[in-house]
Amino acid sequence: MYHKILFIALLFTGSVTVAQSQSLLSKETKDVFTVVEDMPIPWFYKTECIDVINEEKQNCYASKLKAYFSEQLSYPPKAMNNKTEGTVVVQFVISKDGSITDAEIIKDIGDGCGAAALQLVNKMPDWVPGRQRGVPVNVRYTLPVKFQLSK
Repeated sequence: MYHKILFIALLFTGSVTVAQSQSLLSKETKDVFTVVEDMPIPWFYKTECIDVINEEKQNCYASKLKAYFSEQLSYPPKAMNNKTEGTVVVQFVISKDGSITDAEIIKDIGDGCGAAALQLVNKMPDWVPGRQRGVPVNVRYTLPVKFQLSK
């Protein structure tokens, strides 16, 4: 049976965390931002989306991330057998050094789909970290992954 996994979009959730001063940003903090001046850039930025103008870069990155998930994520056998479909939501932090941390399943549809999405998020290569006022900061991402069996 042919199956298809769709990546919906990167969503930035929550409220904007704003530092009160530059001195707060220069301290070693564990603050996690949801929106920053310079959002994190996926690891493939050196080879993909190079010739894309700035306004379109985020769309290009989202498209390439979708392709990554489509190629790398396997539909769990139990989910295929049970015809489980739906959207898994995974949240993670891109840390100041670009590594993926604190990944967790926010919404699961069962039968191993959440675990499969979480495992792939944890395997992602390092990103270019986000920056606020020129300083690398931790940024939280929310990633919905749609599992859909073809009819």
